[in-house]
Amino acid sequence: MAMTTKRRAPGNRTHSNKGMTLIELMVSITLGLLLIAGALQLFLSSRQTYRVRETVARIQENGRVALELLARHARMAGYEPRADIVLLPCSNAVDTSSGNCAVLGTEGSSANDTLSLRYISDGTMTGCAGTRFETMNDVVRSAFRVAVDEDTGISNLQCADYPGSELSTPGTAGPLVDYVSKLDILYGWQPETNSIQYVNASQLDTDTKWKQVTSIQITIQVDSPDSRSFPCSDESGTVVPQCTFTTTVALRNRLR
Repeated sequence: MAMTTKRRAPGNRTHSNKGMTLIELMVSITLGLLLIAGALQLFLSSRQTYRVRETVARIQENGRVALELLARHARMAGYEPRADIVLLPCSNAVDTSSGNCAVLGTEGSSANDTLSLRYISDGTMTGCAGTRFETMNDVVRSAFRVAVDEDTGISNLQCADYPGSELSTPGTAGPLVDYVSKLDILYGWQPETNSIQYVNASQLDTDTKWKQVTSIQITIQVDSPDSRSFPCSDESGTVVPQCTFTTTVALRNRLR
């Protein structure tokens, strides 16, 4: 019995290999580009959010550290371990005159204020610039200011210690906290019980008034370390490159 073999005509194949049409290719490319654009947008948004958060963290850290350094020395102002040891002269300038003062300062008007804090060492004190006052009854004086660092060009909070009892020559002012660009000091002047007024240094024009200061209000301005990120705003809501921090410190050695 003869066997016959049936051949399937080429045109009758049930499966055929087809390529993509030009329209399908363009649609695929478009979808791919949209996905890439979305991923890129997400990356840029996350990067900007991270930059802002990092900037905010640095500004807050600088502000917190600066205020803490100022407040810590302010709380020591007027400390006298022995009643027969007195502090140095008062003045509405930082350096000279007559009387006894725990706190002094100068009014900077459009510039920055300065602040000088004094107390008596018990032999274990350290000034704001790191000077050790290990001699009993030495007068510790720390003078704060804001200035631009000559090496970095960055404005910062600086402090100079005045070592020795005479305090005729201050030590070199050293930078404490970077990006601090403004220092404003108001003094809580209390001439009568329960009657306190916050005034600037120029209004404390007598030794008696300086001795009646019982607290200080410290305001600093911290610049953004990133020129592309301004996370703070002023009272009107306008975004600005500086943040403002304020604290009030009681001179506890004046409240005894």
